[in-house]
Amino acid sequence: MAPKFLRPRQRVKWLPVDQGTATDSSTHPPAAVAWHVFDESTTIQIRRVCRKAGVTVNSFLLKHLTKAIRPFLEDQSSMVPWMIPVNLRGKLNGERDTANFSSYVSVKVQTYETPFDIHQNIYQALARKEHWANWYAYQSGRLMTDKMRKFLITKEWAMSQWNLGSFSNLGSWDSEQEINQTGCAGDWLFCPPVLRCQWVGAGCVTFQNRLSLVLQAHPDLTTNPGVPRTWVQNLVKEIDLDLASGLGNPATFWERDVRAKI
Repeated sequence: MAPKFLRPRQRVKWLPVDQGTATDSSTHPPAAVAWHVFDESTTIQIRRVCRKAGVTVNSFLLKHLTKAIRPFLEDQSSMVPWMIPVNLRGKLNGERDTANFSSYVSVKVQTYETPFDIHQNIYQALARKEHWANWYAYQSGRLMTDKMRKFLITKEWAMSQWNLGSFSNLGSWDSEQEINQTGCAGDWLFCPPVLRCQWVGAGCVTFQNRLSLVLQAHPDLTTNPGVPRTWVQNLVKEIDLDLASGLGNPATFWERDVRAKI
């Protein structure tokens, strides 16, 4: 039997979805994109509930994002791996300030895990310095020829884990609401790119105390905007349910997930 690291990396399998109309992604904007913007009151509620529970907003959102997409997976109880970018700017010296200073950690979300579990998993990965290991692993790719890289990609050995997608949060901007220029007014939206090796992009940013969520699907999965729109609807519904339970009694917050874990 071949060692585990020599076998092709397994992907999370999807149920069949409406693939939509084929488009040329090089000349057309992404088709399968959907978003939601929470008002200021709800954004403050999300922050308050996360603070009381001792977790980051990222962990809270990643829990519900995974749950929102699970009905579209072949095995809805399977582990779901996500790529979370890590900004290394300021910790590396580069020739250009526009060079890539990003790495990542991979986080695998189980059905029974609470936002607190996910929070711990993320910070444990950072404590193990997995983002540095991934950074130097990618830098070593420069030593390979194009033929070697194509071979690894064809054999699906280029990555240790095929992630379902990437999740990124640009943080909070202009909480004091001082920006009022015409070109900056309104809600801000952001989403990381989708790739053939990770079909989902999930991005969020908080501008003037309004949290926005954007989900995008790779054309290999679907070009039908109804698919990510359903993900967003599921996600918002789950968040609303947790806010209702968390605001009522923080001590019983995520009790449903804890019971499932037990």
